[in-house]
Amino acid sequence: MPSDWLPTKFILPSKDVVSAAQLHLLVVQEDDPLGLCEALHSFGFSVQTVRHGETALDCLAQMKHIAGVLLEVRARTADDRPLLSALRHHYPQMPIMTMAHRQDIDLLRASIGLGAQEYLMTPIHEEILKIKCAKVFFHQTRADSDQYMEVRIDRIDSTTTD
Repeated sequence: MPSDWLPTKFILPSKDVVSAAQLHLLVVQEDDPLGLCEALHSFGFSVQTVRHGETALDCLAQMKHIAGVLLEVRARTADDRPLLSALRHHYPQMPIMTMAHRQDIDLLRASIGLGAQEYLMTPIHEEILKIKCAKVFFHQTRADSDQYMEVRIDRIDSTTTD
């Protein structure tokens, strides 16, 4: 993928025009064993992390220039689905991407029905994360980006099954 995948200016749902350095993502997850926040920082995001859903709405109310929310969904936690519904209710235009382990694919699919735009399966591959961030948070829908993602997913799947 070209290194210029990240635009220099963005128009957020609030209609604010901001630079890449001003973009903030809220990441709701228990921990970060996969280096997700480090990867998001390398893409140009400022990242705020909260561990529990109940603090996410309070945090969003205080953040400016929010590009979106990355929400970990877990089968054992009951507050993920109500949080997703609350995010949709209070911030209907907010881009939301969910993530979960591969075995929780049904939760991820259900999250799309509850208002998430996209999902990630863990373990997360950095190239797929970059492409999906471009799609969800920057509204890039170029056909070549989608084709690139399909090729990379095939390549990654073939290396993980060998």
